Amino acid sequence: MARHTTGDIIAFLDGIGTSERIETQREALCVWLPLRDEFLALWLSLRTATGDDLTSSEATSKTLSWSAEQVEEAHRVLRRYDAALRQHPRCNKPHHEGSNLRLLVDATRKRLLNQLDPSSFGWARWQRVT
Repeated sequence: MARHTTGDIIAFLDGIGTSERIETQREALCVWLPLRDEFLALWLSLRTATGDDLTSSEATSKTLSWSAEQVEEAHRVLRRYDAALRQHPRCNKPHHEGSNLRLLVDATRKRLLNQLDPSSFGWARWQRVT
């Protein structure tokens, strides 16, 4: 049976490099998925507060009115997203055009600019089903 000192083990572990793939996965799980959840919570709070059913085919951008608190929360989450883009370059998840995160970010930005049209939130109906 081999025995090693604590110092030997620490030196061995320090010598092991990090795996880029594992670090990319860690970033996706620890940064991008929680941000996606924050955007989803924002949109869910809108639905809950207004009683609007985003799964309805009649939903329009006019029914999506946000309170001052929701507007501030949207700006806060977008600032976190923009900061994460600068600080976490490994994962390309936020850059995938059709990803849920990207759709939520784009819809949030459009909504804050009053440019959200009915086709821009068709993803919401799909999100609820899946």
